[in-house]
Amino acid sequence: MSIASFRSRLTTSRPAARRTPGHLALTVWWNATELDRRLAAGEEPWTNEALALRARRLTSQRSRTRVARGLAGALRSAGSDRPRFTAAVRPSCRDILDAEPTIDWLERRLQAPGPVAAQGVAIIRLLLVDGDGPLYRPGDPDALRRKLRAAATALRAPEATAR
Repeated sequence: MSIASFRSRLTTSRPAARRTPGHLALTVWWNATELDRRLAAGEEPWTNEALALRARRLTSQRSRTRVARGLAGALRSAGSDRPRFTAAVRPSCRDILDAEPTIDWLERRLQAPGPVAAQGVAIIRLLLVDGDGPLYRPGDPDALRRKLRAAATALRAPEATAR
């Protein structure tokens, strides 16, 4: 069975009576980045079981801490002059250092108690994992700032109430 057909079988709608929590969890794990893209684009989590579970996972304290540490690591890496021997993509130093106040605010907000919107966490997570995105690839000097501001705005926005 090819990966594409396996993925298709996971994401194909199954009758609720045959759907299991394990199936849903596997679907969410397998499609995490795609679900994050949908959440980051503003799709409401309550419209789909997989989106709802992904939103709950993204906004958990554990996930928020992991994302905040990723931002802190990018900032540390950008500010370091030491050569590092790692397979990790090095962030775009100048753009990150220019956005330091926003990154600091995002870190504090992610670590703070209280709810945050999944859309904001998804935007930040996608920035961290996209090696070809504005966090790692210099180009448009305002691209990173725009994304970080969008994440900050989305984190502040109240999530739709559970339906």
